[in-house]
Amino acid sequence: MNVSDWQGHVLPLIASSFQTIQNYLLSLSATTLIAYICLIALMVWGYSLFKKYRVMQVENSHSTSRGAALAARSHDPFLAGELFEQSQNYQQAIDAYKSVRAFQQVGRVYEHLKQWDDAAQFYSLSGDSEKSAIMYQRGGDYLQAAECYLACGKHILAAEMYEKASEYKKAAVQYEKFGRQLKSAQLYRLSEDYERAAEKYEAYFLKQKLVSSNQPPEKQQQVKQAAFESGTLYIKINRHKKAMEIFAAADFHEHAAEAAVHAGEIEKAAQFYLAAGLFEKAAKICDVIGDQKQ
Repeated sequence: MNVSDWQGHVLPLIASSFQTIQNYLLSLSATTLIAYICLIALMVWGYSLFKKYRVMQVENSHSTSRGAALAARSHDPFLAGELFEQSQNYQQAIDAYKSVRAFQQVGRVYEHLKQWDDAAQFYSLSGDSEKSAIMYQRGGDYLQAAECYLACGKHILAAEMYEKASEYKKAAVQYEKFGRQLKSAQLYRLSEDYERAAEKYEAYFLKQKLVSSNQPPEKQQQVKQAAFESGTLYIKINRHKKAMEIFAAADFHEHAAEAAVHAGEIEKAAQFYLAAGLFEKAAKICDVIGDQKQ
């Protein structure tokens, strides 16, 4: 392209392009123009952040490599373990920590890797039973978690873990130790230890009965229900006299009467039927009593 072609074709095209851009900019409102400027500024800022992030990545990569190299040259296994851990060479960190029996640190690395069972075992070896329990709990091994919580004196947490593991009787024993009578009764029932369940329901009822008159209606109903559960379970194990007594104490007169009949307490059965307003049944019982006396 010679000079005349440049002047004749290219320069006018460039001039025309600049003129078009100028006319477009002049046609924009001030608000639109400011928005374009802000957009360009954001693009420049974003690009600068991207370059900075890339530099940091490279530096971190170099730092990790340097940490691993330092660890490899270290004559102190514990320090080597720390350097390997910092440089994310986790298996080498574990090996280094194991060589000096730094079990707490081994557990920490396994925890970071979310290898809960291994973490729990090494925390246990370090003597940290509570941390070990937490790891077993995270891994879903509730029975082992319960045992570890017991080892560090966390009895309620142990009870919760036993319950999750469906070890209801062991859970009930732990709740019972801390006076949680209603909870222990429910769990003894689930474990099919009906006698202990009945006793715990009864103990809860008798204790709460003393103060239930000052409690909300829902609480009073809960207390009465505990008595009903206790009586029902006593009947299940053929302790009818105990069932009669607990039913009567909670004003379940009809149930008390039926339990009394099975217990051979005929006169009391008549009294309970009368208290329940079941006069026909009371009359039949009285007839039986009369026949016996004759």
